[in-house]
Parts: sequence; C-alpha cells; structure tokens
Amino acid sequence: MAHDHPRKPELQQLRDQIESQLSSTDPAVKSWCNETTLTRYLVAKDWNVQKAAAMLRSTLNWRQQFQPHKITWADIAHNASTGRVELLSCTDDLGRPVVLMRLRNEMAPSDHEHQLKFLVYTLERACELADDAGHGKMSWLLEMEGYSPKNSPPFAVTKQSISVLQNHYPERLGHAVVAKPPRIFKVAWNALYPFLDTETREKITFVKCDVVNSLKGVLGVDCIDISMGGSRPGDFDLERYQERMIKLQSMHMQAS
Repeated sequence: MAHDHPRKPELQQLRDQIESQLSSTDPAVKSWCNETTLTRYLVAKDWNVQKAAAMLRSTLNWRQQFQPHKITWADIAHNASTGRVELLSCTDDLGRPVVLMRLRNEMAPSDHEHQLKFLVYTLERACELADDAGHGKMSWLLEMEGYSPKNSPPFAVTKQSISVLQNHYPERLGHAVVAKPPRIFKVAWNALYPFLDTETREKITFVKCDVVNSLKGVLGVDCIDISMGGSRPGDFDLERYQERMIKLQSMHMQAS
C-alpha cells in the first residue's frame, strides 16, 4: 500500500514553484526532477521551500544548458584513459558507490570543458548506482600518494568543479577520504577550503597513515589499492572500465 511522504506539503509547494520552468525544459530534465530530487534539495536547505526552489531553479538552468544526460563515454573516453578518476565496482561499507581519484596518475591533456564533462559523467553514473541502491549518496576516496601540483588541474577548474558538486548535486556526498596527503597538499587545501560549504567540510576525513585500519567500517580492502595497503590491484584496466561504463550508460538511457 502506498504511503504519503511525511513532508508532502513542502514537496508540493516546491513542485508548484518550479512547475512553469519545468514545463519548458528537456523531457530528460523533467524526468530527473522527481520526488527524490525535490526531497534532496529541500533537505539541503533544511526544508526551506524558498531556498530550495532557488537552488533547484539554478540546477534546472544548468542541466538544460550543460545537458549531462547527453554526455556519453565517447565524449570523455580520452579523459578517462589514465585512470586518474574511476567509479569503482565495489561499494563502501554502507553500500554507497565509490569514486576513486588516483592523484599520482597523470591527467589526460584536455581543455576545461572536457575536464568538467568527465567529472559530470562520473557523477551521473555514480548517482544512478546510488539511486539504484536506494540511499542516493556516494563516497569519494582520494589517494594522495604521488600528488604533485604540476599534475593538478588549474585552480579555476577545481573551483568550478566544487561549485558543480555543491550546487547541482546536493545531498549526494556521503563521505570523502583524503588518504596520505603530502605536506605540499596543504597549500592547495588552504586555497580550496573557503570554497567548501560547512556540510561538505564535515564529510571530509584525512587519513595520514595505516589507511586500511583507519577506514575500518567505512571502506573495505577491496576498494583500496595495494599501494595503500588494500587488496585492489593498482593498475587501471581501461578496456574493462569502458565496457562497464557503457553498460551503465545504456541501462540508464533505456530506463529513461
């Protein structure tokens, strides 16, 4: 038997506020803007309908212009080729999908637009897995060993990436782990810190040593590379990853 959402009045009020804008958007954007989406934006704004509506309107404009639902593997294959960012096949201990960043790996030469497309493509696939699992959140693991400022995106790109994550993917981050950050990373962290909202900051954990034991109850050894003490092979298999991403992408397109 169906049950009403406990905050149904706020959900309806939010729906009413965005209805006129939603009516003129792409069908895929309309489909994305379901009750689960509305709830995430309300939760992000502590159930303040006006603030949630403003945030959601901004995202609707962004999705209409950027069209994340149309980004395919072919669009980002070059950026994915180095294995610097990978959506793992394992989950964290709460069943959330895990996005791994190997900061020691080179970034594929690319312009700002394609770097952002690659991030958004990864987020979209992770969100689909999170929604399929029923909790809607993901985890991030940043393996910092081998990090160098020379192998990092321009600050403007990183700043925009943070903006996209916080403003257009609210309530998606469950936990982020920064593993074995070198001292030199402190400079980048101090520059980025002011652009992170309080909720995001509270979800970030720094682990300086003994990664596996420090993350017990959070991440299993199968999600942690051998170089960090886990059991996951550190080599990136592009062919296998491509096959998996295209399969996930196809499943989503068929469902929508």
